[in-house]
Amino acid sequence: MGRRLPISCTPSEMTSLVAFPAFFALGLSNNIGYVVVSALADPMMKEFGKLDLIGLVTLAMGIGTVLVSASNLFMTSLSMSSRVVTALACSVLGALLLTLTIQAVLSASIVAIILISCASSFGEIAILSSMSRFPDGSLGMWTAGTGAAGILGTAFALLTKSAGADLRTRVSIGLFPAAALFALCYPLAKRSADQDPDAALAHKMPARLTTTRVAGALRSAWVHIGNVAWMYFVVAAMHGLLASRCQALATSSAGKQPSWAVQHSLEILILCMQSGIFVARSSLSFVTIRRFSLILVPLTATFALFVAHVRAPFMPLEAQFALMGLTGLLSGATYANALYDMTKRYDNPIPIRDQPLCVTLAGTGGALAAVLSSVLQVVAGSQGWL
Repeated sequence: MGRRLPISCTPSEMTSLVAFPAFFALGLSNNIGYVVVSALADPMMKEFGKLDLIGLVTLAMGIGTVLVSASNLFMTSLSMSSRVVTALACSVLGALLLTLTIQAVLSASIVAIILISCASSFGEIAILSSMSRFPDGSLGMWTAGTGAAGILGTAFALLTKSAGADLRTRVSIGLFPAAALFALCYPLAKRSADQDPDAALAHKMPARLTTTRVAGALRSAWVHIGNVAWMYFVVAAMHGLLASRCQALATSSAGKQPSWAVQHSLEILILCMQSGIFVARSSLSFVTIRRFSLILVPLTATFALFVAHVRAPFMPLEAQFALMGLTGLLSGATYANALYDMTKRYDNPIPIRDQPLCVTLAGTGGALAAVLSSVLQVVAGSQGWL
């Protein structure tokens, strides 16, 4: 584990008073729609009478991420601004479609969720692909913003459920303001680059994609790609079927008058996870972890404990909350430190021209792992395995 001193921006990079809050807001607004949809997966599938197929929501989100990640491998000449515009278009279209169909047509709602997932993925890859051109510390603020999105989005789902808001209202309030915030903050963040990030992206990622370049990027970042993939597999399962099953078990054992915590245990479980993610991603500006085994071994252990609990309940609800928070802490640390290692300016064995490609490959691997996790959730839920 290494410790780094916070680095402030130079005048030529723009003051941190503007640049850093802009990156925090970008991470927040880019991810909050994704989190809101995840948090509303359970009531959404209940609305359609398909709770056993809750994995469809995470599957749709994984499909959107795979589509974007795979397409980015062949869109290397597309500027960052073009990707951001695409992200905004997908976000608005997805939010509009989901608002109109969430209580009526399941297939259309799934398409809307895919669009929302595409929006988040386009936004993330657009920013991260040019991260080396932004002030030092920008990545830490971005990851902190994505963690804050988890807390804010899940807290929003919890509060609106407690207030008795209908599903359509919860979706529209949770999605549309985020798109507006992203559109407002992107110009501020782009202005802080030490050179035009669109030109920098074109310089670092030539339009022609060859098998040699892909093979080289895989050799350079295969450990990070594997770590990110496993993290996404675990988070998709914990966030979806396992959390839903934990709530069902808590409710069934609580009797006729369940407590407030039991009634809202799903949202609290997800909130605990997102709180852990926020803490881990916010610490990147101060602490980095070199040995990923320190993260992945306990992450795997918490996943195994939850699977064992769902099959044969043994944990009190309080222990589930604490363990879910630990899962979020470990998964957030995996995400933040993998991105840092792939995009840092100094002491990086990955050539700067290959860094965006490595980030894209890591995102693709994570998306494929989330899709696999979602497929297994659908099968396990429909067959009664969990």
